[in-house]
Amino acid sequence: MAEEIAEIVKRYPQSVEWLKELAGGRQAAVPKWFTLLLTYRGLASIGSNGEVKLKKSVVRAVEEVVGVERRRSIWDIEPRREWFDDIIGHDDLKDLVLRVLKSPKPLHLLMVGPPASAKTLVLEILSAVYGVPILLAGSSTRAGLRDWIAANTPELLLIDELDKRGNPADLSVLLSWMESQRVAISMSSKWGFREVVCPSRKCIVVAAANRIERLPQELVSRFVVKLLKPYTPAEVREICVGIVMRREGVGKEMAEAIADAVVNRMMSLDVRDCIKIARMQPASIDDVYALAERLRRR
Repeated sequence: MAEEIAEIVKRYPQSVEWLKELAGGRQAAVPKWFTLLLTYRGLASIGSNGEVKLKKSVVRAVEEVVGVERRRSIWDIEPRREWFDDIIGHDDLKDLVLRVLKSPKPLHLLMVGPPASAKTLVLEILSAVYGVPILLAGSSTRAGLRDWIAANTPELLLIDELDKRGNPADLSVLLSWMESQRVAISMSSKWGFREVVCPSRKCIVVAAANRIERLPQELVSRFVVKLLKPYTPAEVREICVGIVMRREGVGKEMAEAIADAVVNRMMSLDVRDCIKIARMQPASIDDVYALAERLRRR
């Protein structure tokens, strides 16, 4: 078997990386013609979902000939409720997030509500835990969401302000990724097209939007939708105190001053304003209030 793999590598030098991808449980960057070649030779099989798998003996041969870097799935991390301790209330939302993360099959979540309703807090927590970015409307790449998925093959796709993503091509790509766990990529070569496929047992989307009526119904229907109410000023104050103490290492008295300044001086219900002031390292409580006045939106 190792001799056959060595012969393929000699004939197609670029196949070293493709074989590493397949042996490591990935296939997004592997051209379809190459997977068909392996299948024709009896080295791989194609499942009912289109996923290409090397035979175990072939994986061992690839490891022997070219070496393999094993991919660790983010789903190896067990979701825990305490991740969301900074979120006050919203127990039903926390439960839904955990159910989506723990589902053995793809399940997608859309949080809909006005600013200051915990949507971005959830996205930021998931981003920090799983080490994946939050995509804002129109910010993936100049070429669009298709190229971003092709380059990153995300197991967890986090999107904020989904209702502002007006590019029809992006919405079409998102529908395909959610529904079939794959998107077609045009290639400037004689092979024409290839498919980017979810690299693990599931790829999910967790998104946030301010208004659901701006989104196409065929997209909304793919999500578990949770409608959220905005936090009250008292709840924002409590969240601010907890976050700047735990995340920013600020003492309780200073944290309470920051929360008070944001809610009562800046007239803001955005927890991120608390974090901004904390990171400016105010020298005193008076300095906190001075910063709040400068940042206040007139």
